[in-house]
Amino acid sequence: MAGNCWRASVVIKKKKWIRFFLFILILPALILSRAEAEGVNPGKEGVVLVLSGGGTRGFAHVGVIQVLEKEGIPLAGIVGTSMGSIVGGLAACGYSGEELEDIIREIDLRELLNDRSETAGQGGITPGEKSLMRLEFDRSWRITGPLGGLEGRNLMERLYMLTRRASVYSFQDLPIPFAAVATDIETGEAVVLNSGDLVSAMRASISIPALFEPWEIRGRLLVDGGLVANVPVSQAKELFPGHPVIVVDVTSRGKTREQIRTVLDVIDQMITVMTDQNVEEALKEADVVIKPDVGTEAMLSTRGWDEIIARGRYATQASMTSIRAVMPKTTERIEKGKVKALPVITDVRIEGLEGYEKERLLEICREWKQKPMNAAEVDRVCRNLRERENIKFVECFLEDPNAEETAINLVVRKKPPREISVSGYASNLDPYRRLYVDLANRDVFTQGDFLNAGIGVGDEWEAYAEYLGRLKKEKQRTGLFLYSSSEKRETASSGIFDWEQYRAAFGEHFYWSPYGIYVGYMVQEVDYRGSHNNHGPLVSMKWNNMDDPIDPTRGLELSGVGWYTDDTLLGRVEVAGVEPLNDTWKFFVKGGAIFGDKSEPWTAAYLGARNELYSRADHPLKGENALWAGIGFRRLFKESWWGRMHMDIFATGGRIYRDGWDVEEDVWEAGLGFTLPGRFLNGRIFIVYDDESEWSFGYSLGQPRHYRTVPSP
Repeated sequence: MAGNCWRASVVIKKKKWIRFFLFILILPALILSRAEAEGVNPGKEGVVLVLSGGGTRGFAHVGVIQVLEKEGIPLAGIVGTSMGSIVGGLAACGYSGEELEDIIREIDLRELLNDRSETAGQGGITPGEKSLMRLEFDRSWRITGPLGGLEGRNLMERLYMLTRRASVYSFQDLPIPFAAVATDIETGEAVVLNSGDLVSAMRASISIPALFEPWEIRGRLLVDGGLVANVPVSQAKELFPGHPVIVVDVTSRGKTREQIRTVLDVIDQMITVMTDQNVEEALKEADVVIKPDVGTEAMLSTRGWDEIIARGRYATQASMTSIRAVMPKTTERIEKGKVKALPVITDVRIEGLEGYEKERLLEICREWKQKPMNAAEVDRVCRNLRERENIKFVECFLEDPNAEETAINLVVRKKPPREISVSGYASNLDPYRRLYVDLANRDVFTQGDFLNAGIGVGDEWEAYAEYLGRLKKEKQRTGLFLYSSSEKRETASSGIFDWEQYRAAFGEHFYWSPYGIYVGYMVQEVDYRGSHNNHGPLVSMKWNNMDDPIDPTRGLELSGVGWYTDDTLLGRVEVAGVEPLNDTWKFFVKGGAIFGDKSEPWTAAYLGARNELYSRADHPLKGENALWAGIGFRRLFKESWWGRMHMDIFATGGRIYRDGWDVEEDVWEAGLGFTLPGRFLNGRIFIVYDDESEWSFGYSLGQPRHYRTVPSP
């Protein structure tokens, strides 16, 4: 009997183990089937956030995102228009609400929307970079642009820096699926952008007519999406069917006649009038509407952004009951879903380039074929193309994004073949007051080459021409530089010298960001009481690790040039650095050295001639060599959309040397400087006290150009 009981017990235990084993095997299937039945699909559940346009009022979107994160509300997707596409696109890349607020605190919107910037690594200043007026022409000299006030290149470069953390082709593969909405200016249709270049999509969506140039994507000329879908609810429902739609509406409430005071107010009111009806219709389709109290704020305000973000938080907190009411019962925190495998690239097709440029790019992209698409590598190649002087933009898209194998298309948009710009410089202290006219010619003799020429007319004159051949191996190009000018120096103690000079240099430019080097040979003829000739090897270099090329907060920049002629080294070295002290103040340093030959006026070292010391600009010190150094503190004194007024407190000292570095004279100055609030005039006023107990009151408008008399990297 006992034996039978034992055998029965064993059988029962075996059956339990078998049932347990079978349960373990089918558990995953049970979980998956339950999840499918309840609609829970990781990476898919949650609400869809629709972010409207509205200029800087759209910073309220950041406050909305912060509260949704805090409350644990998952986002199944984001659809944004105009500023909503900027904030939404960055959030989709994985930035938290707090990170977005930090980004906004650090940016200078006026500088980001300002197209004035040096063309890095191209050997010179491109016409239009610092111009008062610019016209674009085709090869038949027909005017083709500009089509808007701003190209927005600085804004795009900043966005490229911010979006590098998420290199994808389909915006559905971002940490949060995303789409931007723009308007086709030809058909008036809303265009949904959810694949390709993320920054290009954001740039198209924010193309406010008249303020920004339209943006071309896949053959369509696009402007601000707010014109036809400032609150893109229907687009969101189509992209993310079955999900609750939460709208954040920051559109303007309209302005009275008294409130319309600037061209920006006119543009803002025009958009409000045009979009009012489609906004009201779209809001009716939303499940929840969040309306931060920002409707009376300016479209592009320069202050009060913290308050705008805070109002986004307040409005969202007040709407949490409504938001939770539309949430699916089973939805909890969202988890990132499985990223769809990128297709295998079968072919690379290039539009917009011809000849050598196209062949060279095809050679670079040949390794992509018959391999899964590498989004980071594609981004790197596109980024290198955008850094070229003649390239305006590069767009990448797949022939069939849903196929397992497909071709990839690179569409290159080049800058206009010809540009003419007008600029100038004026100062009551600096004698180099001139009006400049510059001409740029691209693809002159071959695809990818560049000819830049200009003339400056004033009390003295100058003219230059520079030809840069096509790039070699992406890092090198050959250049020919011609320069001529009339020069005059009224020195403090050596009298007045005037002469004319003519220079020609031929050499190679090398680029390894952040380095740039030029190596060549220069010849010079000077007309000063007869003709004088000099020639010899020339080297110039530049290194820059500033954290921001637009408005740096920290970093160092070093540049130098050396010309060896007649057994003498002539040259100049400059250094500049900046370091933040707090959110308001910056500390900056500057300094340099000049290596000259006092025996001839055109080879001597002149301290003050390039505003090393403002008080010596019109009567510089003449010597064999010179050194100078200065420190200063900069504080934001006042700001508006039309510019910033900084206050600078500075002190600079310099020294002139005789032969053998024997000290000849020491000088110093201290003063206050203020930038004038003018986005195009680039103005300054300053008050300076110097070592001779003299006060100097000065101003300057524009940027002096006579400083660059030799090829630069």
